Amino acid sequence: MQPIRLRDLAETSIGPAGTLAGHGTIGGSVSNISGIMVPGGSSIGTLTVGGNFTQGSFGTLAVEVSPTGASQLVVGGKASLAGTLALIYDPGTYSAKTYTLLQAASVTGSFSIVTGQVPTPGLTQSVSIDPTNAELALTEAPAALTVAPTNDTIFPAMTSALILNGQRANLMVLDRLGARLGGGADAPAVANLIAPAASPLARAGSSNLATLGEIATALPQGMAQYGGWFRGIGSFASLNGNATAPSFGANSGGFLIGIDRPVEPDFYLGAATGYIYTGVQEHSTSNGDTDTGRFMVYGGGWAGRRCGPRPQAMPTTASTRRAAFLGWALPTKRMAATSSPPAYRRACR
Repeated sequence: MQPIRLRDLAETSIGPAGTLAGHGTIGGSVSNISGIMVPGGSSIGTLTVGGNFTQGSFGTLAVEVSPTGASQLVVGGKASLAGTLALIYDPGTYSAKTYTLLQAASVTGSFSIVTGQVPTPGLTQSVSIDPTNAELALTEAPAALTVAPTNDTIFPAMTSALILNGQRANLMVLDRLGARLGGGADAPAVANLIAPAASPLARAGSSNLATLGEIATALPQGMAQYGGWFRGIGSFASLNGNATAPSFGANSGGFLIGIDRPVEPDFYLGAATGYIYTGVQEHSTSNGDTDTGRFMVYGGGWAGRRCGPRPQAMPTTASTRRAAFLGWALPTKRMAATSSPPAYRRACR
């Protein structure tokens, strides 16, 4: 009996668990119903089908790909595609390139599944089907697009204003703590400032207003009696600019309210909370505003022998504005806030 040669068969079918692989020519048509078609076989090469090639939805066309070339299926007649395309990449470094995986007189259909991924980072793969070819394209992945923001100087301007507001709040707490440690009492002064407001309210003839005035008068005294305090915060700022960053103005307003109590002789512990509104207007096209809630815990005391002035709080803050382009910082104006409260003397112990 003579061996059967594929090139002499009118039609070849590949069923489940079947594989047709190798170089050379098949004279008739091939129907890959649910098997595997491997042009080239164990190495990159070309397999030619003289008739038509049909691949069903459960069939697989496996194609070996290297950095320099790929196996190819050449069909003399029509190619009808479906099922899976399995890309088998050889080791190596790949670059942008287009490979022709299949050629035919006409191509219809497409692969529903593509397996295998190009191993070189930075490349993307895509499979395209045209009327006579099936091609694999490796392309360089597009670089990430970075869009520089416009009018971005409003952000460091707002940051500068917020830093100064935070510094003012810290100074108020330090001043309060220093006054407590130095023996100063702010309750009488607050009461004296508010007390006269009750008389005109009483003369207005409205019992409700008069009652409200009495409450407003008694509130600071009652707060001070239990270690409570209240401070208002407000500021206006204007900074010059230059060619790279515009000038801006800032305004803010708010309050702090807190309470502190002695927990040990000459040691106080307290907490404060408050709210500050900040608005910034650049002398260009940008503006912004923020609403800041604040909660603070503070404490301090004397340790060992002490005399002379009470502790002084002298914090300083500085801010450098950035130019309107990325990657460089050009200083345009520096700001500083300091505090030097008056000293209270007490006897040495």
